[in-house]
Amino acid sequence: MVAYLQKAQGLVLTFSTYNIKLIRQSQNIQADALVKLASTKDDELLKIVSVEFLAKPSIEENSNVALMIIQKFSWFDPNYLNNGNLPKDKDNVKRLRIKVAWYLIYDGQLYRKSFNWSSLLCVDDEKVLYIMREVYEEIGGNNSG
Repeated sequence: MVAYLQKAQGLVLTFSTYNIKLIRQSQNIQADALVKLASTKDDELLKIVSVEFLAKPSIEENSNVALMIIQKFSWFDPNYLNNGNLPKDKDNVKRLRIKVAWYLIYDGQLYRKSFNWSSLLCVDDEKVLYIMREVYEEIGGNNSG
């Protein structure tokens, strides 16, 4: 029923005008019977109302789903790091130069210098999730001791 409601609400938005009309119960016998059928398992009622089973929904769901992944530019993008392409805005260049002072590239990997001067590996979103999963499985996983 949710799919039908969504379809109806989507169609209403395309109309310039529309009227909602109340249909009296005496004129809506089939719908009333369907409501009763849905809410009961009375064998007598099942004999009165004919039920048609649909092999597939009468409203087709859109199976053509397109995913659009937007890659956000990050200042630690290898394109910037390797080519040195700076932003055109002078304020952004100044901020970037201050930020870059805390980072270094070693063996093709980007590291951030911490306050005690140890190096912290910088990773993207996907790798963060992988690392978190690995740490969790190691800590909460199978402990033999």
